[in-house]
Amino acid sequence: MNSTNKSGKIARAIVKSGILLLVSLNTNSCAKTNALKTAVLDHGKITVQYSISERLDENGLKAPLIKYTAVTIEKVSIKNCIALMKDTSKYNKLLDLKVSNRIKTISENEWVNYFYCSPGWPLSDFDWVAKMTFSEDKNTKIAVFTSTAEPSLFEKTQVKRISFDNEIYKFKDLGNGEVEVTVTIEETPAIKVPRWLLNISIPGGAADFIRKIVKLAKQY
Repeated sequence: MNSTNKSGKIARAIVKSGILLLVSLNTNSCAKTNALKTAVLDHGKITVQYSISERLDENGLKAPLIKYTAVTIEKVSIKNCIALMKDTSKYNKLLDLKVSNRIKTISENEWVNYFYCSPGWPLSDFDWVAKMTFSEDKNTKIAVFTSTAEPSLFEKTQVKRISFDNEIYKFKDLGNGEVEVTVTIEETPAIKVPRWLLNISIPGGAADFIRKIVKLAKQY
């Protein structure tokens, strides 16, 4: 693997996706807040808003809190976007995962996924379990996938597990052959990552992730 691909894989391991999560945090969980930053990439096609702050984890210890929002508009079918997001086996191509499996189907619109990531040096392997829900509004032509970390829904492994992760994937059919894709992430990494590495990885990693979503949806 060349150095460019390696650095991209590490960035995607650190930053799994894009958008500032539009939910309120419990005031007791947030210990420190940094200003929201904006990066514009691909000659204005992709916008990433992000921040790195701190929260108190389940043990009362300070932990990094990554938030970001990535938005782009592309010529792609919303049906393809929906099909891609429902196909857990394709996530290994989105996130450079070693394992990406749907381990439980709760209903047609709700299921549980298991992911295992092996980013390589200098980062350690980690995994996470997520419950995903899907909703679609035919009137507004908007489809939304929401993924929430549920670490207790699968047996513990020997690697670190993500315990705090909220993701929203929104696809809006603009009616002209284009879809607005918005990815929202709020996460505490399972592994220790230097703050400087987070700062340089987030904009590029988020943009790369949303590019991959569009590319794979076009191929679906």
